[in-house]
Amino acid sequence: MIADPGEGIVKLTTDEFFGEVHDEGKSPKYQWSGILIILVKNETFEKKDETKGIFSRFFQLLMPQKKLIFQIFLA
Repeated sequence: MIADPGEGIVKLTTDEFFGEVHDEGKSPKYQWSGILIILVKNETFEKKDETKGIFSRFFQLLMPQKKLIFQIFLA
């Protein structure tokens, strides 16, 4: 099972997952790259305030880096 952002949840056979099943002349749609990313929340996970806009949350992430951002704009 793969969570493809463009397709949603996709169920594949083992052969499809490893890219062994595909039309001749075409590269396989899915092929194992050797990279796996697993995101698991733990007991310290805190749900953030979703009532704030996306830009507000984005700038909140940038604020601790304001010196670095200032240097980037000066360069």
